[in-house]
Amino acid sequence: MKKVGFILLLTCSALAQAQNNVSIKFAPTYSQVRLEPNKAYPYFSDSIQFQELKFYIGHIQLLKNDSLVSEASKTHYLVDMYQNENIVIDFPKNTSFNQIRFELGVDSNTSVSGALAGDLDPSLGMYWTWQSGYIHAKIEATIFGSNRNKTLFTYHLGGYQHPFNTLQTIQLGLVQSETLNISMDIATFLLHEEVQKQNSIMSPQLTSIALSKMLAQTFKVDKK
Repeated sequence: MKKVGFILLLTCSALAQAQNNVSIKFAPTYSQVRLEPNKAYPYFSDSIQFQELKFYIGHIQLLKNDSLVSEASKTHYLVDMYQNENIVIDFPKNTSFNQIRFELGVDSNTSVSGALAGDLDPSLGMYWTWQSGYIHAKIEATIFGSNRNKTLFTYHLGGYQHPFNTLQTIQLGLVQSETLNISMDIATFLLHEEVQKQNSIMSPQLTSIALSKMLAQTFKVDKK
């Protein structure tokens, strides 16, 4: 009985802790719908299927009128389209906030620190070399034309050294809630004329900076 009581106590404690947290969820979407791998989505008069979509979120902070009130325990989280569950970051429930700030990508200090574990593990396919650093966002898809032609779309956006530092800082206003959903809508990104001109980027370059800024603008706090 003592053992059963102890297990119940642990369970109740875990539930109580979960209820006392603010949960922030990140997820990729396509026209405000959760993105699914290998599902066809409309793309102008064609269609597009995503084979891979991953991006790094780093240094997540909650703010009150631009003043820091709390920050995530981990420095970086890898958001992956293939994950069944959204990335969830918990903050203390008693935190009072009206803004969130985070980075899209991996900062230069982390890139040179040698901290290659967890979500930063090179085996996850998001690391080039120590000279080029991390891929901040990876988008791989196939565009199917009406004439049955296929076009491969491959964007590996990243880089931490000058002049190819593509790190983006994002700050969003929000209404405080126990659960916050933040989406990155890839459909909005694909509408840009600059994206339509170039189908492949595989290394740090100046073009990646402008594209990373466009990608950062697709993040928003969902009201639902």
